[in-house]
Amino acid sequence: MDELAAFLHPLKGGPDRKGWKFGRDVYESEISKLLEDISGVSHLKWLELIPNIVQHRITFASAPTAVMDFPEGSAVMTADKTKAALLAEPLQMGASVNRIAVKGFKEGDRITKVLDVVVQSDPDDKTQADVSVSDGITTIKVDTFDSDAVGFPRGSIVTTFDGMQRTRLVKGVPRNKTPTQIVVEDGDFVKPDDVLTVFYPFPMTITSVISDLPAVNASAQTLGIEPYETEIAFPKDSLFATLDNRVRVPLSTEASPDPANQKITSLKLHNFLSGDHVTVSRRDRAYKLQNLTIQNVGTVNDIVYLDDNFLVYSGKHSITMVAERKHSVER
Repeated sequence: MDELAAFLHPLKGGPDRKGWKFGRDVYESEISKLLEDISGVSHLKWLELIPNIVQHRITFASAPTAVMDFPEGSAVMTADKTKAALLAEPLQMGASVNRIAVKGFKEGDRITKVLDVVVQSDPDDKTQADVSVSDGITTIKVDTFDSDAVGFPRGSIVTTFDGMQRTRLVKGVPRNKTPTQIVVEDGDFVKPDDVLTVFYPFPMTITSVISDLPAVNASAQTLGIEPYETEIAFPKDSLFATLDNRVRVPLSTEASPDPANQKITSLKLHNFLSGDHVTVSRRDRAYKLQNLTIQNVGTVNDIVYLDDNFLVYSGKHSITMVAERKHSVER
């Protein structure tokens, strides 16, 4: 309807009709008021906001106190690092942390298969990583891992888990092997027990976010993706992450290409689940809440969380970003 489209217009809409600010969330209450104020509308029987981002409310079995502020965007991650999302609402110092809202993959995100490997220590010096350099390339000894049926080709990016340091594979990780080392361009930055993440170099683009189950403890989430041509299937439990490694979830079922066109158009992934143990961490690593046990996981339909660089929109818009010009004065 016209009133709703006008309200959600990124440049002319919003509560004051002066456009939406970047990162401004949308609330069910303001949409409800808008619709109920329309002439001829008595009341709304039901309203649900359907976001283009995975978002959940997580309830914990206990309620620890936050001794520092946790900004929006703080990390929420399982102990094994296979599930990670971002805090959707800040937590204030002194708050009892019984429930949080998190946001995950969203429309437009580029995601890819990743693999975590753990750096071993030097047998002769436990304070140093087991690294050797020959002919300008670096071999890093890691805990034995399964390379599955996909592997990682030469040139794949390798980063520290936080993304602060990066290099590339000089030799690919072969399929269906159990390697004990990786060979990279440079490994001077690694330390014992570092977690390194290898990124498959052919990312996918998310086109839609589909809510599988509306209630509590939905076991899976489904993402629509741009048709992705491949001859191989990504095995169940393959880990997929955003390119900054901040959001990550494993596949709940194998992702196989359609035999007719050799393309994958959707992925089904796990959600956080009751019984998962998670840590909430500030991005600056100044403080974290550890070993929080999830009691319930529910969907969020009364608010749509937006990142700081996103605008509200209704339907399709063509917006060109123009740098602000600074005028100079000749003297």
